[in-house]
Amino acid sequence: MPIITISATERLRVQKLMDLSFDLASRSHRKVSTSELNKNLKNWMGLAGRSFSAHQPPKMLYCTQVSTSPFHLILFVNHVEYFKSNLVSFLKKKLTETYDLQGIPIRLEFRSDRK
Repeated sequence: MPIITISATERLRVQKLMDLSFDLASRSHRKVSTSELNKNLKNWMGLAGRSFSAHQPPKMLYCTQVSTSPFHLILFVNHVEYFKSNLVSFLKKKLTETYDLQGIPIRLEFRSDRK
């Protein structure tokens, strides 16, 4: 999250703060197609899957974006418990880099395909 120091009495960096807030607001409403999300997430899982699990590798079956503010994804996976915090952090980092989401909260919700 960006930090900007301002001074209202001396009018320092107030415009910079306003510009940044408008930029964050516009980027926070980013919608990404389901096919693009699935393609990228499967590639990233291929890069990191085995290194994050001692058991059977975590598998993502498919993913969909359910809201834009905050950026919220539901990922349907083989076993929710295989998606440890380090793998979740890795996926959030990749999402932030790929879709220019610096300063935007990302919510990942994992659901098992098991009934």
